[in-house]
Amino acid sequence: MTKRVRISLISILAFVVVMCGWGYFGLFGNPIQMKNAEGKVRAYLIQQKGYSPEEIIDITGNYSFKSSEAPYGASVMISTCY
Repeated sequence: MTKRVRISLISILAFVVVMCGWGYFGLFGNPIQMKNAEGKVRAYLIQQKGYSPEEIIDITGNYSFKSSEAPYGASVMISTCY
């Protein structure tokens, strides 16, 4: 293989990898941002709304590619029995 062919193949491979990453993050979101959303929602519920950590059963970060203003959020499950 010539040097030019190798460079072309590496360029194509790099392009494919970048496009796959862009597609993945576009559809499923950034996992780090989802964890940050979970932490912010947990802090809000405890500090602002007065829930105890024991009342919060589960917080799951989610991503919506349809929302450009607030694409990251969280679903919350709170215990109703004290």
